[in-house]
Amino acid sequence: MLHDHHHVGAAAGGRLTPTGSHLEALFPRGLQVWLYRIAIDGGGYETLLDRFLLRPDLAVARFLAVLEPSAPSVSGTPSGNTSKQGHQP
Repeated sequence: MLHDHHHVGAAAGGRLTPTGSHLEALFPRGLQVWLYRIAIDGGGYETLLDRFLLRPDLAVARFLAVLEPSAPSVSGTPSGNTSKQGHQP
C-alpha cells in the first residue's frame, strides 16, 4: 500500500497534501484510536455475532429440541425412528 502511495505521489508531481483533517476534527482523539483498533482487528463483527446472537439462538434451539422429542434430527429422520426402513402406520 505504501508503494502505491509513492506512485500516486509521483504521478501528482511530488508530495501529496494531507487529507482527512475534516474527519479528524469530528471525533475526539480517544475515539479515533478506538476506531483504528477496530479497523485493524477487521471489525470483530464475527466475534460479536457469534457471542451475542448465534450462541444464544443455538442454546434456545437446543433447549427446544430437548422439549420436542419427535423433532427431526440432523439426518432428517425423527429422533424416535432410527431404523433405515420406516415403519408403516
